[in-house]
Amino acid sequence: MNIKFVLLLLASLTITQASAQFSFFRSKKKETKVVAPYDSIDNITRANLPSLAGQKVMVLRGVISSDPTEAPTLFTKRPKRNGALNSAVVNPDKSLTPYRTAIGTIDGQEFDIIGVDSVSATELGKRISHFYLIIKNENYTTPHYLEVGCVEDLTKQGKIDIAEELTSDRFIISGYLDRLRNEYKGKKVVNQQENNRSQLSFDYIVRNINDNSPLASIPANQVWEIADVRPISNEAFSGIGYILTSKNIKNVYATDLDLNFTPYEDFVSNTKDVKNREKILTKKYGRTNARLILDGKVKKGFTRAMVEEALGKPTETISTKEKRTIIDTWTYPGLTLTFRNGRLSSANY
Repeated sequence: MNIKFVLLLLASLTITQASAQFSFFRSKKKETKVVAPYDSIDNITRANLPSLAGQKVMVLRGVISSDPTEAPTLFTKRPKRNGALNSAVVNPDKSLTPYRTAIGTIDGQEFDIIGVDSVSATELGKRISHFYLIIKNENYTTPHYLEVGCVEDLTKQGKIDIAEELTSDRFIISGYLDRLRNEYKGKKVVNQQENNRSQLSFDYIVRNINDNSPLASIPANQVWEIADVRPISNEAFSGIGYILTSKNIKNVYATDLDLNFTPYEDFVSNTKDVKNREKILTKKYGRTNARLILDGKVKKGFTRAMVEEALGKPTETISTKEKRTIIDTWTYPGLTLTFRNGRLSSANY
């Protein structure tokens, strides 16, 4: 075999192998994914606590008039199994809160989470566990232990039988706040309670940011734009607030959107549905009867179909006959209706 040919063949193979090797590394580099910092969807929970390392946590400002014992605890080193280590507490107020920081010490500060930890002790069928975020920032440059909360799990034969959920309302994972802000900022919502009272708790819905005073009333179907989502702190409330703005009302906030507000798109869609339904009902039963039906009201003389349009299907129906009269009794929660020959004759509450 020609030596020159052999040398050319070997050179070709070497180049091919090098090319293949380069291609391999290049393809591996393409597959490498840059892992972004984890952003908690659920803020702080017992389940996601181990995954919070690498994120930032914000300590919400305390309610000014609150009991100082509700202030969060910050330790300079790992607490004991019972969750106490007074010598390690940062700035303890020994007259009132021997194991807790004075309010204002770390309120409003943001920390890097460099790890998580917990300490537990078992007694009388319970396992008491204290959970901590290991944190630091420019003011606390060495690792400190921030107590997130304490749970008491019921045990059976040395094992956890019923686990208690970890709750925390003094801290917020910054990534969670960012998610809320990205999801809600700029969106429009509509409140449908003109007296500014929640249907569930009867508490006020919209309040002034500065002093937490409630608005006396709000026009029905008021359209709001969510200007921001951020921590709110005043004399009566400390937590996440949805900053609302409208043409004539500014500098207010609400805390529970899902319970008390309707997305603007849904409101518009529902309004269109109501208008279409009103046209159909007006054509069938006349304008006056249509308005009663839309308001969920009935009156004597309504047919069974009209009552069902207004109140929905009854929970129970009974039909009897007296001579030439057919008597129907419809039962709703707290209401009994009687029909005679298909027409509403009486209503008993």
